[in-house]
Amino acid sequence: MLKFIAVTSAAVLAATPVLAQTATPPAEPAPAAPAQAEPASPAAPAQDAAQPAQAAPAADQVQQIVAAEFPTYDTDKSGDLNETEFQTWVVALRDKDPAAAAKPLDDAGKAKFAKEIFAKADTNKDKKIAQAEMVAFFSGAA
Repeated sequence: MLKFIAVTSAAVLAATPVLAQTATPPAEPAPAAPAQAEPASPAAPAQDAAQPAQAAPAADQVQQIVAAEFPTYDTDKSGDLNETEFQTWVVALRDKDPAAAAKPLDDAGKAKFAKEIFAKADTNKDKKIAQAEMVAFFSGAA
């Protein structure tokens, strides 16, 4: 179960930028080429419609995973993750991601990676990550 949660979390983390990028490009090509390939246009919306259907369950899944895993990484039991606790979690997720194996990082690289992610996830800039911020970030809302 823990392995499933970790792998799912890693997949969500890895897929978040991809979902944001794939949402914009289909909107631009559709108006540019409606006359060229009308049969392709109906196929593209069908694919786009399938992606949001997958995104909604992913948000629920993220909520469940964060609720289950957050206490494990909140070592000081403050109810929030400080930068060190957050780094431990995101580096663990990254290390379990098969795609990340192709781009290994040394300790300094992992620290830089975690610091950049922390800055994005800490939406209220209070130097700690609440569960809601974590869910929003991994769901792609941050």
